[in-house]
Amino acid sequence: MKIKTSIVFFLFLSLNIFPQEAQQPYTDILGQEPETSVEEQETKPAENPEPTESIPQHPDSQKHDTETKIDADKPTENSNAQPEQKINKTTEKNESQTETATESETGKTSADEQPTDSTDQATETPEAEKTAHPADEKKEEPDEQKDASPEDTESSQKDKTLPNKNEESKTPEQEEIERLEAEKKKQEQSIADAKKLLKERTKIPHLFEGGVTAIAAHFSTSFFAGGKDGFLTKYSYPNLEPDTWQISRFPIKYLAIHPKGKYIAAYESDGFGLHRVSLWDWEEKKQVFVKRFTGAVVSLSWSAQGSFLFVGTASLEGITVFDLHGNPQKLFDAPPGIVLLAATGLNEKNIVTYGETGRLVYTNVKKKKILTQFITESKLETPALIKNYTQIIGYKNNKVYVVKADGGEVLAEYPAKNAIFASKITDSLPIWIERSSKRNYWHLRQGNKTSGDFALPNKAVITSARHIQSSIILGTDKGVLYKMQQKPDGSVTLTELTPEYYSPVSDVQSAGSLLYFLSEGKIYSLTEPEAEPALIYAKAKGDRFLLYENGFIIWSSKKTAPIYYYSQDLQTEKIIFRPRSAITTLSVYKDTIAFAEPFSGVSLINIITAKRTFFYKAVGIQEALQINDDSVLVSKSASDGLSSPLFLINIQTEEIFPFTIQGDFAFGLSIDADQPNYLAFFLLQQKPENVKTDLIGMRINQNKISESTFTVLLSYKDEDIDASLYLRKYVILTNLGKNSLVAQNKRIRETYRLPRDYALPKKSCIIKSFLISLNTDGSLSWYSQDGKRFIKTIRLKETDI
Repeated sequence: MKIKTSIVFFLFLSLNIFPQEAQQPYTDILGQEPETSVEEQETKPAENPEPTESIPQHPDSQKHDTETKIDADKPTENSNAQPEQKINKTTEKNESQTETATESETGKTSADEQPTDSTDQATETPEAEKTAHPADEKKEEPDEQKDASPEDTESSQKDKTLPNKNEESKTPEQEEIERLEAEKKKQEQSIADAKKLLKERTKIPHLFEGGVTAIAAHFSTSFFAGGKDGFLTKYSYPNLEPDTWQISRFPIKYLAIHPKGKYIAAYESDGFGLHRVSLWDWEEKKQVFVKRFTGAVVSLSWSAQGSFLFVGTASLEGITVFDLHGNPQKLFDAPPGIVLLAATGLNEKNIVTYGETGRLVYTNVKKKKILTQFITESKLETPALIKNYTQIIGYKNNKVYVVKADGGEVLAEYPAKNAIFASKITDSLPIWIERSSKRNYWHLRQGNKTSGDFALPNKAVITSARHIQSSIILGTDKGVLYKMQQKPDGSVTLTELTPEYYSPVSDVQSAGSLLYFLSEGKIYSLTEPEAEPALIYAKAKGDRFLLYENGFIIWSSKKTAPIYYYSQDLQTEKIIFRPRSAITTLSVYKDTIAFAEPFSGVSLINIITAKRTFFYKAVGIQEALQINDDSVLVSKSASDGLSSPLFLINIQTEEIFPFTIQGDFAFGLSIDADQPNYLAFFLLQQKPENVKTDLIGMRINQNKISESTFTVLLSYKDEDIDASLYLRKYVILTNLGKNSLVAQNKRIRETYRLPRDYALPKKSCIIKSFLISLNTDGSLSWYSQDGKRFIKTIRLKETDI
């Protein structure tokens, strides 16, 4: 077995977010001739790298079989990213036409990423002095001119024809400077125009799939809402204009807005091993920095002036403090314990922390010394500050407590039922929402006062609340936000902040000039983003499908359901097989489908006869892909003691051949239909000191399997089991890295990042004239076929289909 050693270069997640659409040359990324190797550049970040305008070339960039690294620790620009330029020497010719930017660990951005003035400053060049020609003079010449000697006349003519200083020809250096200045202005205008278009595209009132999880307010100017789907929406007063951007594929747990309103900090977690805090420049839609934590984060807040970001954790240290650049700040001599609340006074001289044990500790920021401490009620849930930082509120054992911040005395107790706090810092009394005694009813509490009962549509459950101006904003498990106002008589009115309802797309496939997509049990076709979808089949019983002959193989990845085949010619549907579990992936080879069931094994089913032709019993199987008449490639977890997460099964003899590759988990098996011996897949390694997900290219030697070769094409320094892959004619599209799509064209040796829209990509494909991204919210983003020019994102409303 030959495993090629690859040169590494980093494909930073942070790129300039705004494409210079007018300057991108059109490139057909569908290669025509195979390439035996890939040549790319290597970029290695320094310990504290400064942002650069282009990716530097590595001295060894001439070598082949390269690996591209996507650095998980680098701040990602989850934005309408400008396509990354060619990661090889061909880039040098185009560096003046396109921009690439990277962000450092501290969250700094390059000069090209800063907001630019969209108005070109015109400069005037002094005109040459005009001299009148004698022929233009109709008046009679003066006597002195008439009497002038021929010598005088000749001298005078010479003077008139002497070149003016302003008319002197420019040197090549001057022309180059002027050309670069003009080009820079053109780029700045292109960036400004793209920013303007981006702002229009993000004005979406989002429906949070899975529910609203957090609401944070910036005084009375705006508020943010975050959801389980990783989306954030900013609502600005007075018109509550929405601005939506997906920052993660994982649920958002906490939000904290910087006091000046420019930045938003978010804690996201899958509830298991992923715990991450990121800081975003919201106007630019750029990630300033991202930090991982080994344990859960229990609180997130800013100091009064925004100099420090406090991250309370369940670790022994109890709290981690960062500055605006993501640099850790040591403010404590000794760990204060698990910190559920942290704040400072307006001058930020002292910090107060409330711990799980009930300790209120005041620490001097400069001296890092404890000034004083008090003991108060312990284990208060969701503690918060009110009355201009002088009181602390919290919930415990069916009571809402009010505690004096500078002494720890309990000032008040109120009976409550699972209080959901809505208070802001200036409120003099605690405000919360709780369930009423009536089923599916709620009421508002303010100290001892109680509003009238109210119910939400569709029996929605309130998950978060925030007092903003004279209203209470409610978040629900249905993903809808409501604005609640109380009347003088105590009754309340509810106004839905209406999200955009549409039919999400669950899967896409391509064939020639047609895009096929599945949405809520219906399969449609489209040729271009402006066209009307054509309904092909209206009774699809599943959320996934593949093309087969003139029809579709349809199955469910979410529940146990039959696998169907629908024939367009016969207008008939038949069941091919009844699996025992949901099927995540399925592949077609000639007239056979191959799939794996985690607790059963690998099955091959003949589509025509609906009979199982092969079965390999095993547990822990992830995927199966039939690659020829005799072999099935199988991926699985290697945690059961098997030396390899990838092996080949001989269909005739059931002989197993494991490939000697190092990794814990292989997934995403894909084959190039134009090169049957070339495949690609993802390989996850979970060593404590080296967690990464690699995109592997595999060339199978059909005559001698042991001499098959593997090449690392891309590498991401984190776990990404949701990564997807599209392989066609030497072009690879992937969303590896939890950011925008990355395209790699081996024929022209180019790797670049596509611009993204408000939603993160989930899956992709290419048709004759377009590249399409299926996004996590079920929308479709359309690009030019090379992917470098973003066209538009469409959401399928009922009126459209």
